[in-house]
Amino acid sequence: MNHHASPHDGWYKTTRSNGATQCVEVRFDSPNSVRIRDSKFRRHPDNIGRAEPTLTVAPAEWRDFLAVVTNRASDSHDAVLTATHAGDVVVMTSTLTTVSLSFTVEEWEAFLAGARDGEFDIEVNSAA
Repeated sequence: MNHHASPHDGWYKTTRSNGATQCVEVRFDSPNSVRIRDSKFRRHPDNIGRAEPTLTVAPAEWRDFLAVVTNRASDSHDAVLTATHAGDVVVMTSTLTTVSLSFTVEEWEAFLAGARDGEFDIEVNSAA
């Protein structure tokens, strides 16, 4: 795992973002939860005071998603988390919620580069 988390909140982005402020951000909240958000939301003045949209999935669902988007596995018809190209954006959705996150192609390509490098892999801890 190669996480570059903010010391303040635990969210991190790929090192491939090269200092960009608009990114796919990920946080491993617990052994049972992975959250994803769009960093652009917090910077838009219209969003002040609004709840930030996030997608939350189990670690196994996150691993499956990473395997598909990095071409380590073929598409899964029962995937909980998906990413779909829609013109000049990539939309992430989950079957568990109506929330969707939209990323520019540049943001998505940076995320994919980091994912291919293992920056978003989650370790499996076995009970002793």
